[in-house]
Amino acid sequence: MREHRADLVVSVRLKTDENLSIYVLTEHKSQPDRDLTAQLLKYQTHLYVQQKAAAVLPIVVYHGQRKNWPNWRDFVQSRNLPNRFAEDFAEMLVSFGVAIVNLRDQSYRDQFDQIDLDVGLGFRLMADIWEANEKHLQS
Repeated sequence: MREHRADLVVSVRLKTDENLSIYVLTEHKSQPDRDLTAQLLKYQTHLYVQQKAAAVLPIVVYHGQRKNWPNWRDFVQSRNLPNRFAEDFAEMLVSFGVAIVNLRDQSYRDQFDQIDLDVGLGFRLMADIWEANEKHLQS
């Protein structure tokens, strides 16, 4: 995924030790990006086709200045389609949900200590990058 500039892609194995290729795609954003879902779709397509992924779970970690970005949680919502069109053609449209971790939201930061180390470490590193960037901008 280097050529696609993905921030982090992790392949996981289920506790049952089943051989199932599930990828967690983590994208880090410091500012709003209008083309984010298209970018995630491109990464997911690569993982499904080239890596033979059974499932790809996209997570966006955001630490920018706007507290409420983004206001959508799936691909179709991000396309700003009229509701009636999206409803009528829902079964024919490509869509996927996106988990969004907004590091500007204190509730996420308060939960870091409760997250397993292997998962929380990535979030902690991204939070530390955000804090260092904030201090740099203030000096």
